[in-house]
Amino acid sequence: MKIFAVDDDPVVIDVLEAMLLNLGYTDIVSANDGKLALQMLSKAEDEFDCILMDISMPGLTGIELCKLLRSAPKFASVPIVMMTALADKASVDNAFRAGATDYVNKPFDIVELEMRLRMAKNLNSKRLTETETRIEHPTVSLRSINRIEPVKLDGVEDLIDYNALCNYLAHLSLAGLEARQVVALKLHDFDRISSRASEQELSYFLSEIAEVVADAYRQYDCMMAYCGDGAFIVVSDKSNLESSVSMEERIIKALKDKNIEYDDSSMLALEVSIGNPIRPNTSKSHRVRKTFDRAVARAHSRLMRKRKSKAAPAQVSGAGLRLIDPASR
Repeated sequence: MKIFAVDDDPVVIDVLEAMLLNLGYTDIVSANDGKLALQMLSKAEDEFDCILMDISMPGLTGIELCKLLRSAPKFASVPIVMMTALADKASVDNAFRAGATDYVNKPFDIVELEMRLRMAKNLNSKRLTETETRIEHPTVSLRSINRIEPVKLDGVEDLIDYNALCNYLAHLSLAGLEARQVVALKLHDFDRISSRASEQELSYFLSEIAEVVADAYRQYDCMMAYCGDGAFIVVSDKSNLESSVSMEERIIKALKDKNIEYDDSSMLALEVSIGNPIRPNTSKSHRVRKTFDRAVARAHSRLMRKRKSKAAPAQVSGAGLRLIDPASR
């Protein structure tokens, strides 16, 4: 695996290179500041399998460098692991929002470093497989996302990669997990919409939804990701989230006010369902992705209940027509 490392402290670079060699990684290129790293990476002919970068560097910070790299197609899917001695939540959150895949703490623990590099290696292997699949089956897209390729929705800064959000949550301490709430939002009639829309139209629709959701949850200091099939995951560290029903109504109204259309000017009424929030399971055997799947299942259940309610037959009683809720029978 070809690794690029950047840190302004030469001692850190020396220690890191020694650890990498000890772990069997011999193909290493390093830089001692962000601007030099940007130049070297931009001119490099060979692709790197992983980029390790310090968050806090003078001149061009790791967060700024990460954002610049992610804006280039060449580095859109390369695993970027941030190295940090910073304990503040804001720095880590901003790193993920800039496009970081994962992070490792300084001073380094060789077991943790090996685990992060193994994650990057596995991610690269899966992406290589998916790239080969896409060549054979070019219909793989936003319609059938596999959660391996990062999803790019234009103009949504608060949206991060699904795998990065999993890593973000997996890093948290027991107390940190207990303070979080996970909410999922599901777009109605996704199959119908995606079958009619072009790839560009679908990306636009999802971007509009993501923008509205990000605005609605911004006061709760959230991280969010698109996880495929018209579903979004939102993670918050606030305990006083607005009720799901109230938030759902607000988001639907905001989407309606946008007057979203297909390219042929046909109107598209976007509706969503939001499941009740859940707290991540703190058991090590219960993976983060299972927590996300549970949240999406709640949103889907909410969608199905609303659909059944709308389809409930009107029955005649002495007072006239009355709507009977099937769930009450």
